[in-house]
Amino acid sequence: MTVRESASDLVEPRTIVLIADYDEHLDAAFCPLCGTDVTSTIGTPTVPAGLLEAHVDDDLPVYGWRCECRRVEVVLPAPVEVAPDHFASVDAQSNGETVSITTPEPALNAALAEVA
Repeated sequence: MTVRESASDLVEPRTIVLIADYDEHLDAAFCPLCGTDVTSTIGTPTVPAGLLEAHVDDDLPVYGWRCECRRVEVVLPAPVEVAPDHFASVDAQSNGETVSITTPEPALNAALAEVA
């Protein structure tokens, strides 16, 4: 095995988390890194627990999109106004700013119960 083959075992996978650029008029989401329309990738990607202001141990799913413009995972949480009603708002750190993102209420409640 060469160093190149084993390097992926040494580096923890990274995730870039940025708030998606959402155009209400077009009802479309775009990646702020590359401008790609990511509307078709809507789902519940996970956000690392370390970015959340809530004290949880596990990564949480959020309402948002993904972009494949980089070699690392790019997660694009949706603005709170776009998320369904059954999602709860939680604060997170993104680019040094505190932003509100949404996560399914059962997932947030379960994560908070594990910590308590």
